[in-house]
Amino acid sequence: MYENLYHVILAGGSGTRFWPLSRRDKPKQFLELVGAEPMIRQTAERCSASGPRELIYVSAGEEHRARVLSALPWLPAQRFIGEPIARNTAPAVGLSAMTLFMADPEAVAVFCPADHVYDDPAAYRAAIDTAVEAAASGDFLVTLGIAPTRPETGYGYIEAGEAAGPEGVRRASRFIEKPDEDLARQLASSGRHYWNSGVFIWRISSILAAIGRHHRVLAEALARFRDAARAAAGPGPVADPFSLPGVVPVLTELFKAQPAISIDYAVMEKAPNVLLVPCDAGWSDVGSWDAIADLGPADEMGNVLSGEVVAIGSSNNMVRAEGRVIALAGVDGLIVVETADALLICRRGASQKVREVVAALSGKDRSDLI
Repeated sequence: MYENLYHVILAGGSGTRFWPLSRRDKPKQFLELVGAEPMIRQTAERCSASGPRELIYVSAGEEHRARVLSALPWLPAQRFIGEPIARNTAPAVGLSAMTLFMADPEAVAVFCPADHVYDDPAAYRAAIDTAVEAAASGDFLVTLGIAPTRPETGYGYIEAGEAAGPEGVRRASRFIEKPDEDLARQLASSGRHYWNSGVFIWRISSILAAIGRHHRVLAEALARFRDAARAAAGPGPVADPFSLPGVVPVLTELFKAQPAISIDYAVMEKAPNVLLVPCDAGWSDVGSWDAIADLGPADEMGNVLSGEVVAIGSSNNMVRAEGRVIALAGVDGLIVVETADALLICRRGASQKVREVVAALSGKDRSDLI
């Protein structure tokens, strides 16, 4: 374990892909989708294996403060970084980085999504250890690349270049956005391309410098946030800028003016100092109900069942019953999710259309269901 390693859990997102279980006030990261604990709690435990729990922060929408602190009761309120408005990952990363920089300018940190899973925690930790060593050795932005197991059109890819830094580390020579099916097959079989995991490791000073070079609008906003916090706190480290008078109103106005853009587009794809650490740890971004079906465990007929379910002559279904009994008879390849006020039924392979369901409900003015 690295004693001075910070972790920032990125817990934003609305979770529309897991309707009807996920809602605006309880998105994916707070659900028990894989295992018996909320995904954010599983992520925090994984972070605790690499660095001290006392240096874990969570970045999320301010409206989810209570849910974060309930899911992680050991997390002090001052280590919750409240995003006043959702603006994608670049502003979230920038705000978190500046918050850490004011507390500890020498910080090295892992930024990771709150809602991913790894079947092999030891392999994940080994990759993080290597990435931290690489990040601490110089001015580098390090990311984990997931060894592809299939042609996947839903993920971005990173092409690995020459060796650099500790053993196994490569330079990232190119980012490739979600490819079509033909290109995905080529990338998955090349041996040089990796899925973009969304996990980043860097010196805090390095990511702030990179934001300054590649995303000036955000850099200027972060400087104004820093100046407001330091003016209110006085000299020395700033442990909790959000509790200082006048800081949150300034931050809210700054976020309103920010474009919604990912850290990949804003910085990583432009930066020349990106390193890649290959990671083969059974990763899934748990991006849809189909992913839950794939993760299992399945019964002898290939059904993945949760809750009180009776399946007769049925195979390859994913069913989640939250209250009522669900009975299947002679059906194959369905996804069924039941809650107190809604029922989802779709074919396996079509669960990405759940977002369209949420949009349709919004158009019908059924905000009570989303």
